[in-house]
Amino acid sequence: AGTPHMRSAGVISLARMLYEFGGRGDVAALLPSLLTTVLLLLREKAREVVKSALGFVKVAIVVADDETLRAFVPDLCEGLMQWRGDTKNHFRGKIRDVLDRMVARVG
Repeated sequence: AGTPHMRSAGVISLARMLYEFGGRGDVAALLPSLLTTVLLLLREKAREVVKSALGFVKVAIVVADDETLRAFVPDLCEGLMQWRGDTKNHFRGKIRDVLDRMVARVG
């Protein structure tokens, strides 16, 4: 997808599909590759794409099993902490929510 708007829409639709069908085995098998791809989008400069990626990560934390989630904790933390220097704090609440959910799940 060429524009940030299209990338954002794609990530939102993936998050919705993961939420709806995450309990199925075939969808759960795709989660590691999807999560790897979405974590790359956290490095984008377009805030719209980052906001969508954060939404996907929230859903992935709820849907993923503990083993899969534990494997991605370092990458998730690294991706989330890239926005700590954001002077306008657009994503502070969303990042805090993701970290709270992650700590509650994997400790």
